[in-house]
Amino acid sequence: MPPKRKYSQQSRARKERKVCDDLAVDDGFYIDGKECITANPLVKLQQELDWIAMSVTVVQLHYNKFKWKMSDSSIPRDEVVMDCQGVCVDLFLVFKKTLTLSEKYEDTAVVKQLQALSRDAVELEGPIRRFKKYIETQDEDFEKESIHDFKTILDAFMFRVNIIKRRILLDYWFLEPRSMLY
Repeated sequence: MPPKRKYSQQSRARKERKVCDDLAVDDGFYIDGKECITANPLVKLQQELDWIAMSVTVVQLHYNKFKWKMSDSSIPRDEVVMDCQGVCVDLFLVFKKTLTLSEKYEDTAVVKQLQALSRDAVELEGPIRRFKKYIETQDEDFEKESIHDFKTILDAFMFRVNIIKRRILLDYWFLEPRSMLY
């Protein structure tokens, strides 16, 4: 038999439930321990896509900073290589999340877009490796091709994220919190 809850634990749980109820009146949230977790997988998917979109935007900003550093000859090459590795590590985190999403939400209506997104993630691996190779070798012929491929596929990846987010909003508009009509 599980031990009974003490009074302080019961009141804390009630307070947490009240906070959770206040935060998400009709958004499909429920209490699980101390966190408000969405009960609707599509709302959760939308939140995860928001994370991916923000992460890709951050990667693009890092990439622009990296390109600026690369064009400035006064900046040490080691620093440029470290920046490149940082961009690539950030991207691989995004890809990992994307591949996980495509497996996790395989029964939802957006599965085709998620699978295409994970394919885009896999396609970016080659340009990232070429890009890193360019940084290490500083080969002039290699520069334009690797940077162009990297940027093009990164933009395509971001475009795909936005399409999926829009698709969710169109197909599942009822998930969006709405102000009450009087």
